[in-house]
Amino acid sequence: MNWQYNGTRWARKPTSFAAAVLRLIGHLIGSGLVFATILLLAWGIGFAFHSLNTIYPFDIDEAGLIHKIQIGILFFDFGLSGLVLFAGARRFAKDVGALP
Repeated sequence: MNWQYNGTRWARKPTSFAAAVLRLIGHLIGSGLVFATILLLAWGIGFAFHSLNTIYPFDIDEAGLIHKIQIGILFFDFGLSGLVLFAGARRFAKDVGALP
């Protein structure tokens, strides 16, 4: 059996503009949910430690560490959301033919 690669068979078929827009909207909704989930996680950690701090006050070093963890999670969330947004915009540009 002689197998040969058929380039046109596996080539990516062009998508219509409406399909590209729907994929972009779905991507934005999905990335928004991920952003909100990580943001809710950071807020939940802050709320839990604030509640514990009212019952049993933390040392200033412990409170500073908790604050740094919260800020780190938020920066991670912003960076990840930015990368995902860039990937979605790039895929949309490829779908409409603006990029090769």
